[in-house]
Amino acid sequence: MSRNYININPRVLTWARKRSRRTVRELASNVGTTPEIVQKWEEGESLPTMRQLYKIVERLNQPVQVFFLDEVPDEEEILTKMRRLPGLEPGAESPQLAKAVLECSERREVALRLFSELSEKPPEIGIKADVKEDTEVVGERIRARLAIGVKKQFSWKDSYSALRNWRSALEKIGVLVFNVKSVMKNEMSGFSITHLPLPIIGLNSKDWPNRRVFTTMHELTHILLGHSSILNCPSEWIIEQSSDKIERFCDRVAGAVLVPADSLIYEIRRIGKYQDSDWSDSEVGLLANMFSISRSALLRRLKRLDRINDNCFEDLKEYYQGNPPEHGGDGGDYYHNMVSWFGTLLPALAFRAYNLKKVTSSDLSAIFNTQVKYLSRFEQTFLEAHISGQDAI
Repeated sequence: MSRNYININPRVLTWARKRSRRTVRELASNVGTTPEIVQKWEEGESLPTMRQLYKIVERLNQPVQVFFLDEVPDEEEILTKMRRLPGLEPGAESPQLAKAVLECSERREVALRLFSELSEKPPEIGIKADVKEDTEVVGERIRARLAIGVKKQFSWKDSYSALRNWRSALEKIGVLVFNVKSVMKNEMSGFSITHLPLPIIGLNSKDWPNRRVFTTMHELTHILLGHSSILNCPSEWIIEQSSDKIERFCDRVAGAVLVPADSLIYEIRRIGKYQDSDWSDSEVGLLANMFSISRSALLRRLKRLDRINDNCFEDLKEYYQGNPPEHGGDGGDYYHNMVSWFGTLLPALAFRAYNLKKVTSSDLSAIFNTQVKYLSRFEQTFLEAHISGQDAI
């Protein structure tokens, strides 16, 4: 039986493979052939079969039509432009990270199209930051824009509730916040894409929720500075020890947003602590739980405000570095995980557009990458979560 070979553009295949951060050997393994055959495809000396092409499409995250273009797509690849700490050089990212950035970017494009279909304008962040500013001032500005007071913050029952509420507040001002899966924590805690309107924050769902809260505010600060960024920071303490002024600025702003100085000092005095005090782990934990952040983040905040003596700080720092909390995870069923991955803004737009007959069920299926028969259950889960405050963990 003769095989049906497909005449694709070999230069597009090479472009798509490199864009997905896969080697020739990896693609060959994915498709079920040899590196030599893939090399011949890319050199135009051989052609894949239809079955092989569909496997290529699946692995390289490209629509099949792309491989028949006359020219390589002319586009700016945001991944190569992202600032990062040393250790993750542009072009060396994993296929999983490349896929996550691409998928989040595509979701943003979908959201923009939905706003257009609904004849609405996306919300604007409305604030900026400059690295020369006082980090406490920037933190106050962000908190005021998000309209979350300390009293409300203290009412949250746990770190998951904190993550939901901060995320919801950000999406109300037009920041898309997505949880991403399958990326290792030591490669990415979070990333930001500063395209306006609707900039993006991506969070690693493997991180514990307190860490994701802090990463959210760190990446938001990058957006306000105008930087797309990848936070490749497996330890909460790496940035504090880094010589990178911008990363330290973003970390300090995140601390100022989540733990306002006046509120922290008030709580410190209320429990009988003063400048240069000794602190126990349980005392740090008490305040960390109140503000719904990690103990490491609260400890750094105490140090920043000169509310802990140096010896005690170093002892607790060493203890927390040696005893990190357990990581997070998606958990839950498929539909709740979808709410976690997509957040609130995009599903709200999509279902509203569908109910107004601006998009079809097939469009929704493509947006959420799920079968049409599952959409009704997803919409029900999304609405229940949105109403009950269980969204976007």
